[in-house]
Amino acid sequence: MKRKLFLSILIIFLIISFMSIVGYSNDKKVDYQLQKQCKKDSEKFFKKDDNDLSIRSYKNHYNKKLNKCFILIDDENVNTKFLYDVKENKRYGAIVDLGDKILGKVLEKECKSKSECDSLVKPYMEE
Repeated sequence: MKRKLFLSILIIFLIISFMSIVGYSNDKKVDYQLQKQCKKDSEKFFKKDDNDLSIRSYKNHYNKKLNKCFILIDDENVNTKFLYDVKENKRYGAIVDLGDKILGKVLEKECKSKSECDSLVKPYMEE
């Protein structure tokens, strides 16, 4: 009796473990595909209206928590960074480095230093 109960519990445990491993690998595969698509979409977004790519650069990030693809464009010519939602073509923020001070806004929050602005951008570009 005890042996049958033990074997039943063991089998249930193994089945649940297997199912969670399979689910975990499927989640990883989906995440990878979303990151890959975000990279492609960001590249298109960056190149579509840009005449001088030599002075601009970008970083992209698929934010799993928000289920959105973000791009942070750095325009060295005017010392400005722009944060966009790639799919919605929506600007989330802009940060301007004036040399002696920094002015920025991400959604409705303002920042006046590099560290403040970085902390406002971080939740979108990291997860």
